[in-house]
Amino acid sequence: MGVLALGGVALFLACGGNTTQPPEEEDPVPTSLTITPEALAFTYIGEERALGGRVRDQNNAIVDTAVTWQSSNPSAVTIDGSGLAVAVAAGSSLITASVAGLTDTLTIGVQLVASSIIVDRGDDQEALAGNPLPDSVVVTVRDFGGTPIEGAEVSFRPDSTGGTVSDSVVISGPDGSAGTTWTLGSIFGPVGLVVAADDVEREVEAFSRSPVPIADLVFASALSLSRLDPTQSDSVTATFTVLNQGDLSTGGPFRVSAVAGGVELAFRDEAALDPAEERQVQLTVAGLSPGAQDLVIELDRGDALPELIESNNEVSGSVNVLQQSQITLGVPVAGLSASVGEELLFVLEVPPGSGDALNITITDPIVGEIDDLDLFVAQGQRPSFREDYPDCVSANPRTSEECQVVFPEGTYHILLHAWEDETGQFPTTGFTDITLEASIGSTIEPWNLSYDLLESFTPEQETAIADAVAYWERIIRGDVPPVEDTQALRNPCGLGQGALPRVDDIHIYVGLLPDSLRGPGGTLAAAGPCALRPITLLPYLGVARFDPVDLAGFTQEEVYRVMLHEIGHTLGFGITWSLEGLLQDPSLDGAGDPIPGFQDTHFSGEGARETFNLIAPGYSGLRVPVENEAGRGSGDSHWRESVLDTELMTPGYNGGRLNPLSALTIRSVEDLGYGVDVSQAEPYSLPSPLSPAPPEAGRTFDLSADVIPFDPRNLGPKHRIGRGRR
Repeated sequence: MGVLALGGVALFLACGGNTTQPPEEEDPVPTSLTITPEALAFTYIGEERALGGRVRDQNNAIVDTAVTWQSSNPSAVTIDGSGLAVAVAAGSSLITASVAGLTDTLTIGVQLVASSIIVDRGDDQEALAGNPLPDSVVVTVRDFGGTPIEGAEVSFRPDSTGGTVSDSVVISGPDGSAGTTWTLGSIFGPVGLVVAADDVEREVEAFSRSPVPIADLVFASALSLSRLDPTQSDSVTATFTVLNQGDLSTGGPFRVSAVAGGVELAFRDEAALDPAEERQVQLTVAGLSPGAQDLVIELDRGDALPELIESNNEVSGSVNVLQQSQITLGVPVAGLSASVGEELLFVLEVPPGSGDALNITITDPIVGEIDDLDLFVAQGQRPSFREDYPDCVSANPRTSEECQVVFPEGTYHILLHAWEDETGQFPTTGFTDITLEASIGSTIEPWNLSYDLLESFTPEQETAIADAVAYWERIIRGDVPPVEDTQALRNPCGLGQGALPRVDDIHIYVGLLPDSLRGPGGTLAAAGPCALRPITLLPYLGVARFDPVDLAGFTQEEVYRVMLHEIGHTLGFGITWSLEGLLQDPSLDGAGDPIPGFQDTHFSGEGARETFNLIAPGYSGLRVPVENEAGRGSGDSHWRESVLDTELMTPGYNGGRLNPLSALTIRSVEDLGYGVDVSQAEPYSLPSPLSPAPPEAGRTFDLSADVIPFDPRNLGPKHRIGRGRR
């Protein structure tokens, strides 16, 4: 009974026992007003700042209400109804904010600060030493807004040899100007006067001349050196301009010298220079010692010529002289070593008639070390960067490298680079105890295209494939370095094939498309490179796959033409263009989707452009036009169908007409870095706009969407993309 009674009381209290009402909210009443910011000063006319009036109520809450603003001195600072204060003139003003009987004040001062000094008169004058300059030096001091400052303290300070001024400190006038008379000192030559106001300085220059006419040689241009990285056997040409800024002829020859480390390495006697006459001079310097040093050009070395100023007769440039060793044909150079990242340079002379081929090889007597070096060869002038060595690059893992140059004659530069992995994933120790040898041979290594047939083809199809391979082997001349140890890439072509111990020069897997891509009207073929050589980006593995359904109805000639087209892609045509920097204005983005709007996509290789100019001299677009409408798998990777029509590397095959592999395509392959024989090109001419195309007499089919995009994951650690060929 007691439990129930307590429960009833509890229920009564919960349901209605508490009858107290919450207090009503009070209306906000402004009780304080504060101007923000609490301090403010202006430094130039036109400077402005928005002020705030912070109003709080009896509960210290901010009240959103309008504030009235007033300036006690609008001639110095104005303020509008929104609280925007603007500097009008030097001075100060008391700003008052008011609301509901509350007020707050803020004093704003306008103290103009110099931001610039303009020289109105008196710069670049000359006079005899010890005499005043013809004109006074007059300057105008302005604030940040460009307004002249009245009352600024302007100082005039001649340099240590500059003489004196009539007034060293001048207060600027109403127009912001200040001036002084400058009297030159007794020292000849250029002198300076520093003009300062607040924290701003400006230099005025003058020239102090000798009372007696005298010559003065000076450098009138910067020093230009033919190269900054010569070897100890190179000569460096220094180019510069000499001016006689004096008022008397030199009267006879004067000597120009090149000096390094205090030693005169070259000189020449220049004919007399008249006053105000200048002359470009070139001086060839040889005999530089290895290492970083300054090459100093001196005028009138030994001071044989009386001059106004003797201290302005030198100019210098820094050079880093590299050590380069001479090697001899047939004489091995053993015991070569280098630390990681180091380069060794060699030079080789190949006399005329020495032989058909120059072979350069690297051998390492110790197998299994983690040494790694790369071989670079350039004929003629030595490039400044190893990536620019044009004649051969061999960059295998470890130390197995070889290069061949056909029909050699002349000077060859050889660079050995101890490869350095900047990522740290493939550590090396440089290289030790390797042997370099250059020899002449009579056997010219051909360019080889090997292939595997992964599926069964008819005898006619196999013959067509073999003929297409043989044709490309005739087109490409000159061996490229083989690739050793392809174990670095696991199944790069995605066909489950094992790694090859050596590839010379490219190996292609020829097979059939998977079942999902077979069928009439679909993808006819797909091809592309699977693995690229380091640095040169020349492919050494590729794949070409065909639809057996379409292939079954092809003639042997059609299979041959399609295979020619697809081999072109495995060599990099249309695929490595962007990696080489040769594809301009692409029509597809990085995901392979069309870029909105018209893109005049074009191939910028020099050889292809030269050939296209011969084929189409009146073409008005960018050259060479690349397909820009066919979309993914075809756009950016074929010649433009609407322009080049029957050329084999357009995305359409024109039945009943010859679809030639032209000189244009062959030169574009040359632009990728291959040696080519352009005489192997098939005849081709651009279709005439005045003559309609002949009717198709045979089957026409689509070769678009046949490009297999290169997988960037197959780029090995030595690839450095970005120095594309132009």
